[in-house]
Amino acid sequence: MRSHYRLPAVMPTPCRTSLRALWFLAFAGVLVSSGAASAAPTKGYVSDAQQERLLSIDLETGLAEAVGPFCTVENMGGLAYDPSSDRLYGVSAHTASLYVIDVTTGQAQLVGSCQAADVVMQGAAFDPMTHTLYASASTQETLYSVDMGTGHASVIGNTGRRISGLAVHPLTGELYGSVASQWGPERGLYRINRLTGETTLIGTDTGTGYNGLSFSPSGTLYGVRNDTEALYIIDTADAAPTLVGYLGLPSINPLGLAIIPEPATLSLLALGLVGLMTRRKR
Repeated sequence: MRSHYRLPAVMPTPCRTSLRALWFLAFAGVLVSSGAASAAPTKGYVSDAQQERLLSIDLETGLAEAVGPFCTVENMGGLAYDPSSDRLYGVSAHTASLYVIDVTTGQAQLVGSCQAADVVMQGAAFDPMTHTLYASASTQETLYSVDMGTGHASVIGNTGRRISGLAVHPLTGELYGSVASQWGPERGLYRINRLTGETTLIGTDTGTGYNGLSFSPSGTLYGVRNDTEALYIIDTADAAPTLVGYLGLPSINPLGLAIIPEPATLSLLALGLVGLMTRRKR
């Protein structure tokens, strides 16, 4: 059974900027002290909309393995991980609903409807410092915040782009979005204003049409594409892609991507944060 590690509770709004700095310092300190600066242990998960199942993915090779079926969920899109509750969330593009996914079996449990009519939810990302779950509707070109207790989605603003993937940088809090390759000239990597939904193009070419995005704890951006069925590392400065490898499974449609730190890494991060916060109070 997977162990649960909880990080300290999120502070009130005025303290969040300093807390994000603490998160950065704690992470850097933990990596240096543990000798894991080059590769903290993490695991990737992908939603396969073709066979309606959860996949695990090796972040060094790109090779994927089946975890299990979602059960009764159609077209699971974006995935997002909340480290404070150790929960993996998913949004269904077909039903516009929020689910909690068991990473050991793949089974998805309904949280609730996003209550947004005729919306195709595709992207999802969680910001641990503000405890905000974001979701994007591709055909409606809209950014939402989602209540993780009810699934209800609130409009933040219009993106002006068919955002398919979302990811929050764990150290800076910046929100990134991607437009999948099927949308032609719009495909690329974008920086998104979390307050308005406004997008700024970072870069675009034949290699930046990603369906799912996710950051590693150290701030490396990964993306999956369903046209190439492959995993990439993406440069956030210019969107230049580096192929990690092909998922290697037949008849798949990878849409969402989430990277989850192993329990030992989460525990070290929590201890680092507690230590820094205690020192800060002295």
